[in-house]
Amino acid sequence: FFTNITHEFSSPLTLIYGPCERLLSYEHSDNYVCRYVGLIKQNAERLNSLIQEVIDFRRLETGHRERNVDTIDITVLSTQILASFEHLAEQNSLTMQSDIAPHMHFETDGSAFTKIFYNLVSNAFKYTPVSGSIKVTVVIEGDELVLSVYNTGKGITPDDRKRIFNRYELRAMDSDWLYVSRWFIFSTALSI
Repeated sequence: FFTNITHEFSSPLTLIYGPCERLLSYEHSDNYVCRYVGLIKQNAERLNSLIQEVIDFRRLETGHRERNVDTIDITVLSTQILASFEHLAEQNSLTMQSDIAPHMHFETDGSAFTKIFYNLVSNAFKYTPVSGSIKVTVVIEGDELVLSVYNTGKGITPDDRKRIFNRYELRAMDSDWLYVSRWFIFSTALSI
């Protein structure tokens, strides 16, 4: 069911993406228009990525997803992902800080890393009150890539931390995407 419906979402996204490209390449589009059309395009791409994530999740559950490990420029990828949240930070008067080590390259599944990063940062935005702060740190410690996301939201109680990667418990906690992150972490040797 989910695999079939996800394919149905692709067509409208393509219809959003095309006009964005035209507006961005139109010579009379000013910086203001380009900025917001760029955000629309970027989020259409993100929605398309989420559709693929649902398909990948199904493949994980059925044991049909293969790892695609390559050397990834973690510094550049992390910086690009955080840049996509700048407008949201501005809109909610949030302070967003990052400590991303320079020149980091790491052998991992780039798609899985991207999904984990987006999931954790978007959860931080979801649970951080207006005028709060979010800090993201990405470093390599030994042979592990460590991604830390801190926010001034309500946090997770010590009792809930014990169950954080239990898929069904997390649904009750309104944060089931962490389960997906956990699955990818185990399959790509990331630390959380």
